Amino acid sequence: MLGLFSQASFIQRDSENRTRLDRVLAQSERHGKEIGDELKQNVFKALEELGDGFLYLMRQNPELARRWQQRQGSTAPIEQYLDSDELLHTIYEESLTLLYRLLFLFYAESRDLLPMHDELYRDTYSLEALRDDIISVHDDPDPRRFFSQGATDLDVRLRELFGLIDVGFGNLIPAYNGGLFDPEQHPFLETFAVGDYYLARAIDLLSRTRPQNGQVRGEGRKKVTYRDLDVRHLGEIYEGLLEYSAHIAREEHVIFERKKNNQKYEEYVAASELSAAERKQLEEYRRARAENPEFPSLPRGCSVTGVKEPGQYFLVFGGKESKRKSSGSYYTPDYIVQYIVESTLGPLVRGENREGDKQNVPLNADEILDLKVLDPAMGSGHFLVAATEYLARAYGQALIREGRDSDGAMSDAEFIRYKRMVAERCIYGVDINPMAVELAKLSLWLFTMDPQRPLSFLDHHLKCGNALIGAWINDLGALPGAKQQPGQRNLFEDRFLAHIPTLVGNVLGIMNRETLSREDIADKKALDRAIEDLKQPFRNIADAWVATYFGEQARDYDAWLVNPEGARGYQSPSAAQQRFFHWELEFPEVWFDSRGLVKEDGRFSAIIGNPPYDVVAGKELGRDVSLEQKFYQSRPVYETAIRGKGNLFRFFTALGLNLAQKRGRFSFIVPMGLIGDDHTYNLRKKLLSLDAPLERLEIFPQKDIVEKRVFTEAKLPTTIFFVQFGQKCQRLSVRTHSGRYIEDGSPQVLLRFTDILAFNPENLAIPSCNQKDWDLVRSILHLPIRRLGSVAVPKQGEVNETSHKRYLTKIPNDQHPILRGASITLYCVREASQGTTLFLNRQAFLADVEEGSKAFDHRFERVGFQ
Repeated sequence: MLGLFSQASFIQRDSENRTRLDRVLAQSERHGKEIGDELKQNVFKALEELGDGFLYLMRQNPELARRWQQRQGSTAPIEQYLDSDELLHTIYEESLTLLYRLLFLFYAESRDLLPMHDELYRDTYSLEALRDDIISVHDDPDPRRFFSQGATDLDVRLRELFGLIDVGFGNLIPAYNGGLFDPEQHPFLETFAVGDYYLARAIDLLSRTRPQNGQVRGEGRKKVTYRDLDVRHLGEIYEGLLEYSAHIAREEHVIFERKKNNQKYEEYVAASELSAAERKQLEEYRRARAENPEFPSLPRGCSVTGVKEPGQYFLVFGGKESKRKSSGSYYTPDYIVQYIVESTLGPLVRGENREGDKQNVPLNADEILDLKVLDPAMGSGHFLVAATEYLARAYGQALIREGRDSDGAMSDAEFIRYKRMVAERCIYGVDINPMAVELAKLSLWLFTMDPQRPLSFLDHHLKCGNALIGAWINDLGALPGAKQQPGQRNLFEDRFLAHIPTLVGNVLGIMNRETLSREDIADKKALDRAIEDLKQPFRNIADAWVATYFGEQARDYDAWLVNPEGARGYQSPSAAQQRFFHWELEFPEVWFDSRGLVKEDGRFSAIIGNPPYDVVAGKELGRDVSLEQKFYQSRPVYETAIRGKGNLFRFFTALGLNLAQKRGRFSFIVPMGLIGDDHTYNLRKKLLSLDAPLERLEIFPQKDIVEKRVFTEAKLPTTIFFVQFGQKCQRLSVRTHSGRYIEDGSPQVLLRFTDILAFNPENLAIPSCNQKDWDLVRSILHLPIRRLGSVAVPKQGEVNETSHKRYLTKIPNDQHPILRGASITLYCVREASQGTTLFLNRQAFLADVEEGSKAFDHRFERVGFQ
């Protein structure tokens, strides 16, 4: 241990420029990743088992299923309903909720947040006791002898435990009552059970690692130690589950493990479509399964991992391919999250954004609780958990600094209390996926859990909706396209603002009251219901306004402006499908004070996150997006994001610029295209302006070497940007990192905005280089020069790896090697330092001589540059 913290551990570096501490940290990360990867596979299997179990018992009890169907308003024949996408989606979401409950219990018991010291709870009620009972028989050669598909004894025990968590258990367990275990919020789980066979398998999968090839049953399996897993790791494991879709096999399907670009994935192939080689692998799998049904030992070369029988429930990762990949949604590494949070919230807490005499005067404790931090695409809540931790620690330190802490030290109990206060007062999040919202709540509940208190109330600040599609109060005085007379009053604004004092008062009643008892939770729920009831007609009017962009009519709109109550019963199909989100209505306390007046310092103090990177186009998303595009193009807030093919990260960035306070801060991690692509020109121009000054960029250009890129699952260079509003930033700091980590010694350059304009006035591309090279460029810019674009037509490459894939191979075979951009240096052409060498079928490529093609360009003299 002493050696680990010796001077050498901090100074001496290896061939990869890493210290001993760096290597220890990397080993720790690898260990956590190994546990996480193992658990991630098991969690998926467990989710599938739960869904299969629900469907099995529904089929066995069609009368109960029929009554549920009637409650949902479906009139289809019961056989058709049991096979419907509607029911499959319900089963998938309710299985996720059940999985969240199990996760909560495993995590809480492992950290003694539940009374594991009490013999009655530990041996009779706990999930650990149930798990041990399951494990004791699950390694039997035939566990079905103990757990049948139709029995529900385990389910009964589990429901009893859920009830204790919801309503409390004497002095041992407070009524946590955060909604996760509330039977009224989850009627499906109260109506249907999971058979013991499926539930036992699911709990076992969540409890233990899987055996390696050649091992049987319990041999070599280890219990998962949830105590060693950070809440952030759990978010990474579970966030991927949000992208699955449920299916029923129409015929036998065989599951193959495939590998592409060093990434493993599963492919479901119908038995009727198997090749001869795949049928042989299936036979090998069946033989191995006959010897060991639970964990077959597969021969080398056999990639079959399972079989789905006709009628069986199963999950597919977003359809045929990973929806997570196609949606451009990637889980952010924790070190990136921590860096963004500390770099964004730190200057606020230190008072660097203050004006006048208060500049650089740290915020006091009360001012810290007034900060409002937003992640508009929160996913599992990773950024929000980190922000909660940072602000809670800052709050405690401020109390000590002000002499408001009796002993001058922050105890563990005080830190938990501060985290709960921050979570309910400072933290805001939105996500279009309702199960992501529930996962974010779960992450924050676990992170702020007090064994003696109910779970924090989070419904008022963590909300489901499409952050990009909604209306603003200034818009709602008339329908889009309607002519307004000069000076015409906005009736919507008049009517809504009349209710603002009540709305804001109720929200502040939730925020400013600590959640200490079941009564506090009940009162906060009542206030939240009153808020939602008061907002409902105004939300419906805003929905009707936005819905006109999606082909709906709002014939009664003018009447609703006069009498908003008339809109209370209105429902927009487009709003339900798109999940419209109206920022001022959803978070009125962010924009208005308790008197109903617009706040001078309204909007959010800090905006952080990792937005999705979807291309907003029908081909990429597999659906018609023309109406969404029409909406984006019509809204002034997205003016800077409109250029070329749309991308959600640009729209989220434009939105963030509109949601930040006049002296707030804003940071996202986004594709590197932000700094130079033509499509991001308008956004870049805005970021380089004085009203939204870009302060700093951290650039990660590496994309070909998997272990060196930020998102290992995506071949994507990225950048982190930092915007500070309200301060004139004359220089932009740009640092370029060779790998995935943020290194202090990476090349850095300070750029004047005027120099960027002179360097590339047409595109405002932001260079990434070292200071010496940039100083040379600046000196050249002051000389009489002629730009290359004035004597030649710039083209991006000759061969495109995607569109010309049919002409490329990794096997030489006397074909021509492809030169990458990285091969071109100042004085010579060299072997590329990254990526796989590809070879071109030159004859076939040059046959494509249509004008405008790459082969057509080949006939001219060319200058190559990088």
